[in-house]
Amino acid sequence: MATHIVKIGAVLRTLAVTTLLAAAAVGTAAQAQTAGGPPKDRIFLTINSGPQGSGWYVVSGLIAEQIEKTFPNARVTNTPGQPVANTRAVDAKRADMGTEFGWLALTAMEGTKPYKKPVHNVAAISGLYPTHFQLFARADSGIKSYADLANKRIAVGTAGTSGDRMTQRILAFYGLNYDKIRQNGGSVSFSAYNDAKQLMSDGHLDAFTISSTKPNTQAVELQLTQDIRLIPLEEKIVDQYVKKFRGFGKSQIAAGTYKNQPQAVWAISVPALITVRKDLPENVVYWITKAWWDHASQIGKAYSMVKDDMVANVALKDLVVPLHPGSARYFKEIGVLK
Repeated sequence: MATHIVKIGAVLRTLAVTTLLAAAAVGTAAQAQTAGGPPKDRIFLTINSGPQGSGWYVVSGLIAEQIEKTFPNARVTNTPGQPVANTRAVDAKRADMGTEFGWLALTAMEGTKPYKKPVHNVAAISGLYPTHFQLFARADSGIKSYADLANKRIAVGTAGTSGDRMTQRILAFYGLNYDKIRQNGGSVSFSAYNDAKQLMSDGHLDAFTISSTKPNTQAVELQLTQDIRLIPLEEKIVDQYVKKFRGFGKSQIAAGTYKNQPQAVWAISVPALITVRKDLPENVVYWITKAWWDHASQIGKAYSMVKDDMVANVALKDLVVPLHPGSARYFKEIGVLK
């Protein structure tokens, strides 16, 4: 009996292999969609997630494991990725799924900065979990508010990513930008999370911004050896930001989330999602969604920081990207989507 192989999103090295696998993929995808049951043939999928060690990377790995446990013939590769790039990869079929911030996926579909043209082959599986924009500073830096960053040494994440762009937007509310900080004697470092943590630990930074779960792992680890403080964002700035920019929300970081944080702090929440190729068969995406959300509580137990968000009735909250028909079918079946 011939073996049918669906090779989705893999990087193929020769034209001959590409042609053969593409022909097999068409046949198998059609069979899976017609049958209506779970795919029985070999399926290879790639998820572009976050940097290694990030929450996105961990959760995407757990989702990949759950898909493989549910469907032994599925092979899911969790690949480190970055916001902005992940949506481009899904659209170009270099990946089948990708973690992304909702607001960036929305701008990708519109073709606005940082995207040069609209993407068309992207849909949503569901929301993932929100992150929260946070600023941490050394206690001896003199930083009490975002306005105090005017002449400080700060890290803002990798250039062009969500953290960088959000930092610029927030600074603008205080009449600041990167050039003014440099002119005042400060510096701006485009450093990845773990690099920023090391720079802070070595005394080369005064503060860093990050959009992450609460508590943030890097900050918690730094507080074991350093006096690092969470810097509050004024509620009026949060309100102005959410009103001006689509795809964001208002949240609070509860008192005691970090050391030396006696009061709750306002924050900008950044809903995230997992995107999927729009051209994948409905039945394939339906069973991917089912494998994930039927076992979401297990994923939440394995990564406790997202356990409150791994609940189906909040999966579609703040979702700004249209659902894939396969995902919509699943959420209608369980009564979450009308």
